[in-house]
Amino acid sequence: MFQQLPHPWSMCRKRRLIQFLNTLFWCSGGVALCVFGARADGALDWNACVREVSENNPSLASFRASERAALSEAKASILRHMPSAGFVYEKDQSEVIFPDAFLNTGPSRIDRHGWRGGLNLFSGFGILAANRASISNLRRSREETRRVSAQLRFDLREAFYRLLLVQKRSELLAEITRRLDSDVSIVEIRFNAGLAPRWSLLSVRAQAAEAKWRIQESELALRAGERRLASILGGESGESIRVSGDFDSAPPPGDVDSNADSLQRNPEIAFREETLRLARDQVAIARSGFWPTVNLSGQYLWQDSQWPPRIRTWTVGLGVHLPVFSAPRNYYRVFCISSG
Repeated sequence: MFQQLPHPWSMCRKRRLIQFLNTLFWCSGGVALCVFGARADGALDWNACVREVSENNPSLASFRASERAALSEAKASILRHMPSAGFVYEKDQSEVIFPDAFLNTGPSRIDRHGWRGGLNLFSGFGILAANRASISNLRRSREETRRVSAQLRFDLREAFYRLLLVQKRSELLAEITRRLDSDVSIVEIRFNAGLAPRWSLLSVRAQAAEAKWRIQESELALRAGERRLASILGGESGESIRVSGDFDSAPPPGDVDSNADSLQRNPEIAFREETLRLARDQVAIARSGFWPTVNLSGQYLWQDSQWPPRIRTWTVGLGVHLPVFSAPRNYYRVFCISSG
């Protein structure tokens, strides 16, 4: 008729034993996680993320390739107006047949050897403007690379700390859920023993269910943060990424390229300045159509019918080209470029 309840001291001993076992289990699991988890999952710290972006980001690699192309173009433009030299070895063979039978003792063979050398001293004023424009294009490419590097640094820092925050929040929610599950089991034991009301059991179950729902929400945010960081690092968006760090220590004050010059001035302003300088050089190139083209060259010839050759001659030439009829076309070209 009456249900026999367990002794209160036995319930206290059981509850303390359960709490002790739960504490021992989760502490051992936490120690194992601290010892093995940080190295087993391949967590990336800030320096590792910087190296990944510097090596694998496709946008940064594209701008670096553009910078190398601009550097090659600038070198070619500088060498274009430098003096150029060329040497050619010539060898001619000819046969002479005498018409007189008395003198015709057979065909006479004549060999001619010679060295021909040329030197181009100057090729015109328009190439100087093109050289200045290529250097401005190189500076513009470098500033654009710095601008993209600074933007990647900002995006990387934001994605790194956001993913780190979501990871720590997920770990905290997982710990809260585990403790709520243990509380649910304890309250169920007390409720079955008649030592706890029903509303306390329902309240603990509701809290545990809410914690599990928050864990699912945190996992979705974790996947989104991993995809965002993977897109910045240049890897696949579906791979799992773990980061390690602390919110107390700020990342090192350097950009992706470890170049401190980009921190001394705004990369966006520097990029616009180089763009304006390049536009002015393009106008100078268009105006070079009104300038005369001067070509100064020299040639040294060393030839003879026998080897080694002994006859030496040299020549120097100066050519001047004056644009006369192309002035209207060049005028409208300069007007269009200046307006742009």
